[in-house]
Amino acid sequence: MKLLFLFILAIGAGVPGFSYPMHGRSRAITVEPEVIALTLPDALGKTLAELTLEEHLALASGLSVERQKQSYVRFAGFSSLMVPGSGQLITGNFGEAALFMGLNVLITGATIVGIYSFTPPELWDYSLTYGERKTVFKDYKQNLTAEQALPVIGIMAGGHILNTITRHFSARRAVSQAEQNIENGVVKFEPMIAVPASGTLYFGVGMKMY
Repeated sequence: MKLLFLFILAIGAGVPGFSYPMHGRSRAITVEPEVIALTLPDALGKTLAELTLEEHLALASGLSVERQKQSYVRFAGFSSLMVPGSGQLITGNFGEAALFMGLNVLITGATIVGIYSFTPPELWDYSLTYGERKTVFKDYKQNLTAEQALPVIGIMAGGHILNTITRHFSARRAVSQAEQNIENGVVKFEPMIAVPASGTLYFGVGMKMY
């Protein structure tokens, strides 16, 4: 019984990772050559040492905006993967946010009710003292049979699978909506450039939503 339970937990822990869009896993920021060509056409074929300060600033500005776009898409997808519907709140799709959040609450509630209906009432008797409840729970575990445990495990596994599916579709939709917001100009990004005393260029995040 313990092995079966651990096996289900292992599957449950692994599934969410595969449900998240592949391009959102890596922390590395990829910049297409087209982005560099559009930002600073003369930079192609040059080394960093050959660029002027103005060219460095122009290139850093373009890379800053591109980095912000990718971070925005990833954050929306990851948020929905953790809490279904939260990515839709970020992208401004409040109808879908309510749908995914409500579905998540419904699945969680149904799973709890299902587990409650297949477990002895004594386990939920809060009038018992801590010691009495501990004794009841110990007796329950010792006398637990496969026929009694399988329905509860099945309900837990089913609830987790449905919850994972909800997370998957919520994350996918959030990523798609974030990309559409960028394409349609719903969100705007501003370059964030910093030049400290060391002379090294840094670029950060600055975003406006319209």
